[in-house]
Amino acid sequence: MAASPSEAEHDVLRAAPMLRLEVRSPSFDRPLTIDVDPACTVSELKEQVAIAARTARSAPQGWPQVQGIRCIYGGRILTEEMRVDSLEMQASPVSIHVVVQPEAWQPYETTNSAPDTLTAPPAPAPEPDSAPAPAPSPSDRPWSAFLEALSPTDIVGLAHALFLTHDAYMAYLTELQQTCSSAWPLRLRLPHVPYADMLPDDTTQHDADVRRGAVDLVERHVMHWTPWSEVCADAQKTAPAPSMHYERLTWQGLPYLLCTYKMTPPEATAQAHATQLLERIEHMQDAWVALACRLADRLADPAPVPAPPAGITWTDVRDMLASTAFMALRLWIVYAVFVPRLGTKMSWLFMAACIAFLVWHAYMLLRRQWRARRGTPPGTEAPASTSAVEATQTGMEEGLDMPRLPYRRAQGRWTEPMYWVQRLAWLGLEEEEVAMGFEHVPPETPPRIVWVPTTTYRTTRLAPLRRPWWLRYIVMPAVLFIVTMVPPVEECRADALNLRRDAILTLKKKWDEYRDKPSTSAEARPPVILLHPYALALLAQESRG
Repeated sequence: MAASPSEAEHDVLRAAPMLRLEVRSPSFDRPLTIDVDPACTVSELKEQVAIAARTARSAPQGWPQVQGIRCIYGGRILTEEMRVDSLEMQASPVSIHVVVQPEAWQPYETTNSAPDTLTAPPAPAPEPDSAPAPAPSPSDRPWSAFLEALSPTDIVGLAHALFLTHDAYMAYLTELQQTCSSAWPLRLRLPHVPYADMLPDDTTQHDADVRRGAVDLVERHVMHWTPWSEVCADAQKTAPAPSMHYERLTWQGLPYLLCTYKMTPPEATAQAHATQLLERIEHMQDAWVALACRLADRLADPAPVPAPPAGITWTDVRDMLASTAFMALRLWIVYAVFVPRLGTKMSWLFMAACIAFLVWHAYMLLRRQWRARRGTPPGTEAPASTSAVEATQTGMEEGLDMPRLPYRRAQGRWTEPMYWVQRLAWLGLEEEEVAMGFEHVPPETPPRIVWVPTTTYRTTRLAPLRRPWWLRYIVMPAVLFIVTMVPPVEECRADALNLRRDAILTLKKKWDEYRDKPSTSAEARPPVILLHPYALALLAQESRG
C-alpha cells in the first residue's frame, strides 16, 4: 500500500540532517547548544531557544519569552519569516547571537525538584600535576654571601639595582592581577627608605638599559634565581591556544557580544606565578633591609684614618734638609753681598753664626714634627691649619658658600714678641687676599674659615692695588726674604698661607657641586677668587699632584 503524500513528505524531512547551533547571549551564563531543522523559520528557532534556556536555566534572571528575543547572525537582525537554511551557514556548530528585551524575562517555576534535563553543575577543576614549589625557608638567604663580600663603596649601587628590580616585579605582578583576577592581592611595598642615597634618580629609573642590567644583576648574581624572562618563556611553551572571549557591549540601546581572541593563562598557572613573584619580592625586601643596616653602620663608623707614626720619619728628615738648604742659600746670598767687605775675621764669625743658626733651625723643625706626631701639649694653641676640617661644612642647601678669612691683625700688646712676629709674618697678606676677592671677618682662636651661603657673589676681576712697582717687586720681596729667615715668622706666615690654600681648594669643590645642581643656571660663572692667577696655579698644581 502506497504512503500518502503528507506522510512521504514527513519522512523526507525527518531524514534530512539536523543543524547544530551554538546560541550565545550576554545574558546567558554559558552558551546553549540546540539542534534545529534547516527548513525551520526564525520564529520557530526562537521557540526552541526559549525552551532550551528554560530547561538549562542558563540565565540567572529567568528564561526569555519568545516575543522578546532577537536573533543576530552575520551582523544583522533576522526577521521572523527567514528560514535557517537561507543564511548560508557553512561551519558546524554555527554560532548565533540572541538579545532579550529586559521586560521579556520570565522567572523560573519554584519547584521542589529540578527538571530531569537540568545540567549538573561543573565539577571543580582537578589539581595540576605540577604543584608550585614550596616556599624557601626564611633562613635560606642566597644573597647573604654576596652582601658579605660586598665592599662598602658598592652598597649604594646595589641598593639602586634592588629598587629597580623590585619595581619591575611589582609592575609584572600588577599586570598579572589585571589579567587574572584570582591572582594574589598586591600587598607588598618597599620598606621605609632611611637614606635618600638608596633611591636612584629619575633618569636612572627611566633608562631601559640600566633597568635591564639591574634586573639581570640581581637575578643572576645576587639572588641566584632563574631569570623571570626565562620562566615566562617556559610557561609560554605549554600555554593553551588562544580562545574566543565574549565581552558585553551596548550599541544603540541593544546589548551585544564582542568576540575577541585572548591568551588567558589558566588560573592555576597565574596563581603559581603570583606566589613565586611574592616570594621573590619578600627576599628582595630582606636584602634591602640588610643593605640599609650596612649603610647605617658605614655612616656611623666611618673608615678609620691611619694614625701617623709616633717618631720622626724619613719624610720629616727630607723636609728638614730641604728647608735647611733653602735657608743656607739665603744666608749665602747675604754673605756674598755684605760680609766680604768686613774682613776675614768677621767672615769667619758670620760663618760660625750661620752654622749654629742652621743647626738650631734643623733642630726646631724636627722638634715641631715630633710634637705634632705625639700630640699638642696642654696649654699650646692648635695650629691654624687645623681649621680645614671646618672649611668643608656647608651652611645652607641653596646658594653658594663663600669663604671669609680672618683679619690679619696682630694680637696682644706691642711689647710682646709674638705681636711683632705676627706683624712681620702677615705683612701684605690681607691686601693680597682683598685683591683676590676674599672678604674678612673678626679673627677667632684658633683662626678658621667662616663660610657664608649667598646667591650673589663677585665674578669679575678687581682692579689691582695702586702701589709703586719698586715697592711691589723690590722692597716687599726683599723684606719678606729677610724676615722669614726667623723660624717663628716663617711658621706663622706658612699657617696663614695654608689657611688661604684650604679656602681656595674647598671653594672649588663647593663650586663644582653648586654648578651641578638643577637649579643653577647654565650661564653661571665661577667666583672671582677661582679666577685669580694664584688660585689657577694652585688648582693646576693640585690636579697634577
